[in-house]
Amino acid sequence: MLKKLGVFLAWCFGLIVVAIFSGWLTMNALIKGEVIRVPDIVGKTTEESYKILGDAGLYMTKTATQPDERLAPNRIISQDPPAGTSIKKNRKIRVIVSSGSETVTVPDLLQKSARTASLVLTEAGMKLGLMAQSPSDDVRSGEVMAQEPAPNGTELRDSTVNILVSQGPHPPYYVMPDLIGKDVKAVAPQLRDMGFQIGDIRSQEYPGVKPGTIIKQMPLAGYRILQNNLISLDVCRE
Repeated sequence: MLKKLGVFLAWCFGLIVVAIFSGWLTMNALIKGEVIRVPDIVGKTTEESYKILGDAGLYMTKTATQPDERLAPNRIISQDPPAGTSIKKNRKIRVIVSSGSETVTVPDLLQKSARTASLVLTEAGMKLGLMAQSPSDDVRSGEVMAQEPAPNGTELRDSTVNILVSQGPHPPYYVMPDLIGKDVKAVAPQLRDMGFQIGDIRSQEYPGVKPGTIIKQMPLAGYRILQNNLISLDVCRE
């Protein structure tokens, strides 16, 4: 009887020991967590790094952004803890991200549209500055005909580039004819039919001159004019 009782107590004690040991293993695993090795994400983009660390059961936090001559913008310069370190799962990896080089190469904007030039500058890390327009017989309307600073030079990141955009060919010039002594009623319709604009027609006394005769003109004869230039005339009062 005592022998059986001893066996029974030993069996119960064994169960208790096993239960305690199993509980200790479970608690130890919960406390310690799964240990993994940190992947190497230096040189990779932030998007790639988020995925790599996420697949490994880790998180990424960006602690700083700084210029780097070697790495393009949005790539990892350094990580903490470093690659190969053994850490628990669900921990954060602190990284420093590159903002790219402090200097950039000025892109060639010539013969590009103003919109395309703006996009090219943004991609190059620069900004569009002042934009002026001027006629050009060599560059199509709407395209860049000059830029400052010039292409392929080196400038600080976020610098501005000013551009001069073509308005197309120069409008035709005409030589202002001599209208003095001519009849305004005959001349004015002819000028309008040719596309010129007549501005003020003023009248004044001018003894000895037939009424309606042009006695003064502006612009003067021989001057170069465009079709949209206003022509002012003074005539002898009737």
